[in-house]
Amino acid sequence: MKIIFVGDSMGLPREGCEYEDTYFYKFQKEYKEIDCISFFKRAMTSDGLYELYDSYFTQWTYRLRSKINK
Repeated sequence: MKIIFVGDSMGLPREGCEYEDTYFYKFQKEYKEIDCISFFKRAMTSDGLYELYDSYFTQWTYRLRSKINK
């Protein structure tokens, strides 16, 4: 199973929040059998993140569907 973590800078390490304190790190540590993909972007609005993620997800599902339909 794969999970994509999408977020702004609040999901990244920063002053006062070490990498080991991020939810991404804690999730990976707890669920080692899951392939975790990070998609965090600094200085990005929620709308901007959605647009980036949506375009990535649309392309990925298109490729997946074309492989399944062969």
